[in-house]
Amino acid sequence: MRAKWFLGGGALLLVGWILWSSIWLVGQNERGVVLRFGAVARVLPSGINVTLPWPFETLVQVNTTEVRIMPIGFRLSAKARGLSPTDEEVQWLTGDTNIVDLQATIQYTVVDPAAYLFGMSDPSNGEAKEFAIRKAGEAVLTSLMAHRTIDDVLSTGKTALQHDAIGLIQELLDTLNLGVRLASLNIVEVNPPPAVIGAFNDVASAKADRERMVTEARGEAHRTLPATRAEAVRVVRNAEIYRSDLLGRAKGEAESFVRLAAEEARSPEVTRRRLWLERMEKDLPKASTKVVQPAARGERRRVFIDG
Repeated sequence: MRAKWFLGGGALLLVGWILWSSIWLVGQNERGVVLRFGAVARVLPSGINVTLPWPFETLVQVNTTEVRIMPIGFRLSAKARGLSPTDEEVQWLTGDTNIVDLQATIQYTVVDPAAYLFGMSDPSNGEAKEFAIRKAGEAVLTSLMAHRTIDDVLSTGKTALQHDAIGLIQELLDTLNLGVRLASLNIVEVNPPPAVIGAFNDVASAKADRERMVTEARGEAHRTLPATRAEAVRVVRNAEIYRSDLLGRAKGEAESFVRLAAEEARSPEVTRRRLWLERMEKDLPKASTKVVQPAARGERRRVFIDG
């Protein structure tokens, strides 16, 4: 009788063990990776799923909707404790041989649970394989920063840097078969090193002053050039009018001289007399004139006429 009880109890335990190790509830945000003797057999969707009992098959659940964060240029654990990143972590060399402090975060999700679990083994340095995302980001950013100037990185080029980096990092991670998809790369901070930030601010201030002076000079040029051009046009037009008037008078005098020469050739005495009279007619009104009349009855009379 006891043997039957033991056999019945053992059978119930076996059935319970089979059911307990065969029926799985995969969460709504998860996928289940079925391992058969340690090798990936298939990937199950969310919901109730059945596998072969252990030790034939087992199931590992992976969250595929969680947005995970990997820092670059700092470590989350160190930042939580208020510790500053090391120079090796935070400093980057730009294409114009300047150094900037850059910190960024990569957001990613798991798209291939099997590849995420077994596509890449953990490195030998003790870090989890997820830190391959960090190393890939560092490698890509190092390459991209080497082709950009410090002014570009600190100003308008930051957005383009983020856009270019995320595509290259994704290509690199795909070659590693890590099974993740990058959602975004955000540059959290990018500044000159604290040791040189004062000098950098002086340079930035000088550049701002240069731009301000150039802008003011352009504004002054825009204000003065129209008036200067108008004055130049007026001077040129007046010169043209003066030239035309001078040429006209010169031509008239030349033609008059030619006619006078012709008259003088025909009647020299008459012409000379006429020229003398015309000259006197012009000059006498401008001078004081004294007229002496002949003597009358032995006395000379003088009559002064102011003209």
